[in-house]
Amino acid sequence: MPLHFRPAPRAGRAYLVDQAVARRRLELRHAKVATGTAPCEELEKPTPKTLCASEYEDRLKREGVQLIVHIAGKGNLPSGAELGEGYNEYKKNWPEDRSPAEQVAIKALLTPEQAGADFDELVAMVAAELGAAADATLSKAVFTFDGDNFQENSPFTFGIKRLIERNLNVYAFKQAGTEQAKLEKHFKTWSADGVPPYSGLVLTDAAPKKYTSQKYDWYLSYGMPLFRSRKIRQPQKDKEIFRPVSATDPTLTEEVFEDGDHFKRKVIDPHRPGLVQSSMVTEYEDLQKVGTRKDVFPFAHGPEHRATLVVRA
Repeated sequence: MPLHFRPAPRAGRAYLVDQAVARRRLELRHAKVATGTAPCEELEKPTPKTLCASEYEDRLKREGVQLIVHIAGKGNLPSGAELGEGYNEYKKNWPEDRSPAEQVAIKALLTPEQAGADFDELVAMVAAELGAAADATLSKAVFTFDGDNFQENSPFTFGIKRLIERNLNVYAFKQAGTEQAKLEKHFKTWSADGVPPYSGLVLTDAAPKKYTSQKYDWYLSYGMPLFRSRKIRQPQKDKEIFRPVSATDPTLTEEVFEDGDHFKRKVIDPHRPGLVQSSMVTEYEDLQKVGTRKDVFPFAHGPEHRATLVVRA
């Protein structure tokens, strides 16, 4: 179906730029995300609740879903300010950095009880957006996440659990071909019997983020404002530091360590490995490049907000 775009009359270079941005946003909203070359029926499905991406999209159309809310957040927050073994470069190069202590403080703010209350507030906002009562089944809304394991040190997963407990439509995404052992571990973190309690597991050909970052209406990043306002960085484990062959060259340039991280996070100082920008912050910056605007989510009881909501423009 062709995209219809009728620009308002304006003139000059600014007009052309504005129209290009508007057209790009329209294309993104209607874009079909590649889900792989293998036919859907050929994918190995580890559970009866498993869907391929095309089946998932067909289900959403069939059920008349009006709002897709993606849930993300920082996982693996430390339990103590002192990091264990494997952070030798970080400890040597950044002895005064307060990031671990700040992450511990954030974890203390984002308790399971607080996350549950915050996600109840999210559901109320979704209900208001859809014109439904706050206690309605919200069948026209879908909540997605990138197949994260449920973990005590990942506050946003408590929020996801709350959505599941309320019997809302929640879908996890995993890359097709993920090892069975990893899938079983994932299932058991969410349910003692190993049966996924959410609505469905969606398999994508590429990494889930490449799919979900283009298929949402609202994008909630739980804990984002706390990480950004406190300027928290992420310590690297030694094994996460990418060292090019020329790493010992005294004429090192910034470009040499441009991708000096196993996960391609932004390196703070190319000459002092061990510290990177948190992936949740860089992910948020990437979202802003594809036609989105940001709103601070009203999870605030005190001076700081606890979540950021990105709304597709």
